[in-house]
Amino acid sequence: MNEGIIEQLATEFSQDALFKLITKMQLTDQLFDEHINELKIGYEYSTTDIERWYCDDDLKPGTMRHWQKELAEYIESSNVGTRRLVRLNYKSVFRLRMALLLREHKVTLEKVAQLVGIRAVDPEVISNKQSQTQSIELSEKETMELDVLKNVVGQMIAFGLVKVENGIPILKINDYIDEAINKRMIMLPNPTEEVNELKEKLESQDKIIEGLRAEQLKSAEQINQRLETLLANAKTDQEWAEYQSIVNELRKNDQLRVDSLNDIMNKLKEDKITTQNEVYDNLPWFVRIFLKKRK
Repeated sequence: MNEGIIEQLATEFSQDALFKLITKMQLTDQLFDEHINELKIGYEYSTTDIERWYCDDDLKPGTMRHWQKELAEYIESSNVGTRRLVRLNYKSVFRLRMALLLREHKVTLEKVAQLVGIRAVDPEVISNKQSQTQSIELSEKETMELDVLKNVVGQMIAFGLVKVENGIPILKINDYIDEAINKRMIMLPNPTEEVNELKEKLESQDKIIEGLRAEQLKSAEQINQRLETLLANAKTDQEWAEYQSIVNELRKNDQLRVDSLNDIMNKLKEDKITTQNEVYDNLPWFVRIFLKKRK
């Protein structure tokens, strides 16, 4: 690397409009590449050299030569021989390289020509003829958009969505989402406690229902015993009539008792389902997807 040529170019072009813009855009590392670093004072270069160094799929040779021709007044190249071959000294190569570098970063040929003062400027470019320097001025709309962008980026940095490391902004959206989910999980109720509470309520209601069923069976057995006793002792028609009257009364009372017990059991079953659904509705969504709501 020729440190001398780098320092000399930086000094000679310190007031150059393109060099100022490249410095502002932090592209100087790209500008002083291996070819610029090896430039020699007093040596002449051709557009073929530029083509070999910088032309690729994006920058075609024809495009490079078009830029060189349009900016010839700024580049200060010379033509030699009957074929008018283009020759460039180290300064001309450096100027053409700056223009092509800005092209890589979406600066148009028209804008470059305006910056170097070889074309009329538009309202966005201010030319100071006394100092022969130029600067870019943002429109009111662009300024507002830039302010909005700054606010958005500032908020993203504040919330941890973007972190700046070594001057480079790095998106951390996935990390932010993971952290937010973990915090939400901590705040959610413990599904195990909800399920245990549900089990306790269901077991309590099951015990009540089993007790009512046992009482119903016991009542039925007592009635059957009374009927068997009456049947065994009935001898006369009067006793049979009394027996029939008692049987009808017992059946009537027993049916009322059975109906009452059935109503109580059905009510308990409804309460059981209601309890299940209430607990189900209060469970976290990621638990409910594995359970089926009772109807």
